[in-house]
Amino acid sequence: MKAISLSTPGWLRAIVTAASSQVVIQGIGFVTGVLLIRMLSVQEYALYTIALASVASLSVLTDGGLGSAVLAQGGIHWRDRKKLGQVVVTSFQIRKGLSFAVLMVGLPLLLYLLLDHGLSVTRSAIVCAAVVLPFWANLTSNLLIAAPLLHQALGPLRHIQAAANGARLIATAVGIWLLPFAACALVVTGITQYYQNQAVRRLAEPFAELECEPDPGIRRQLWSQLRRTFPEAAYTAFSGQITIFLASVFGATESVASLGALGRVGIIVSLLSSTFGSVATPRFARLNLPRRMILVWFLRLQGALIASGLVFMLVLAQYRDLLLEILGPSYAALGPEIVLIAASSALAMLAQQTYSLASVRSLVPPQLAIIAVNLAVQAGLMLILNVSTLDGLLWLGIWMFATQWLVNVASFIWNNGRT
Repeated sequence: MKAISLSTPGWLRAIVTAASSQVVIQGIGFVTGVLLIRMLSVQEYALYTIALASVASLSVLTDGGLGSAVLAQGGIHWRDRKKLGQVVVTSFQIRKGLSFAVLMVGLPLLLYLLLDHGLSVTRSAIVCAAVVLPFWANLTSNLLIAAPLLHQALGPLRHIQAAANGARLIATAVGIWLLPFAACALVVTGITQYYQNQAVRRLAEPFAELECEPDPGIRRQLWSQLRRTFPEAAYTAFSGQITIFLASVFGATESVASLGALGRVGIIVSLLSSTFGSVATPRFARLNLPRRMILVWFLRLQGALIASGLVFMLVLAQYRDLLLEILGPSYAALGPEIVLIAASSALAMLAQQTYSLASVRSLVPPQLAIIAVNLAVQAGLMLILNVSTLDGLLWLGIWMFATQWLVNVASFIWNNGRT
């Protein structure tokens, strides 16, 4: 296959192409989110928010950095269909083993949170059962897309994602109209994700042989990186949804619903994050350049991320009244909080994408030291801020993600200089 240009114009063309597709994909997702906000009661939307946060945390914990490890190994073998297939198939085997252990820990915790919000045992059990479906569908999603991403088959991939989001929008509208409950929305999400995975698998087959046997050598390499990244993933699984979980424990149901609604506004940043992750990160993984040039490209990408985050914040601040009108009367008083969620979402994107850049170059920071720093910062912030209020939770997220981003940047520069 023809090598993809590393020139700046080549990257810009790919980014513009991916971004135009992501506008459609994320736009459909945004409409689906607004539909849920308006059709579910505040209590049901709070339950949906808690369940969705649990799915996200369980998925991150099950991944453990495996998705980045697959990109790192795939970046080495991307021209070899059989070898790339072995990387993907071996990662399936590893992830399935992790998923059972994660569910055994995560589901009882989710059950406790739901019961704590006054839900009956029967309804809590139904929501927990509904959570398993999207969680299970997420197991292979970011592993299957490794082959299309490395070969930059972005057009077909975006068509699949757009079709899946469109199907989810229609199914959500019908399902919530018939059964306006959080569990129904979770089931719809899981089913559409499953069919999306099947389509992505068909797309990946020309690039990776997915019927091959797992490779013991690749398994050792994946586990080697997984052991370095898993502590960070375990920390991220909790810290990434910390505001939701703290609101669930210390705040009122209305605060949880408000955070979920604000999160739907913040989902616009997914346009930037998905574009960057599908275009810049795989290309960065494939760079075969001296350390100095790797650092130059890293700093260029940091500049692009910062500029994108600032534009995102300015747009949300400018149009916050319109956004509040879209969210509906139940959330009309959240004007100042929109600016805070914009800052928090932008910083979360910076921290996450910077960590991904380090992971695909196998330059992950020393995990235990990084976690210790982040936990110390969080503990200090929780002593200073009132985490039982919505504003306090949002400020906690801002300072927490800012710390993570700065630490990840400093660590990449340090490790790159030492390799």
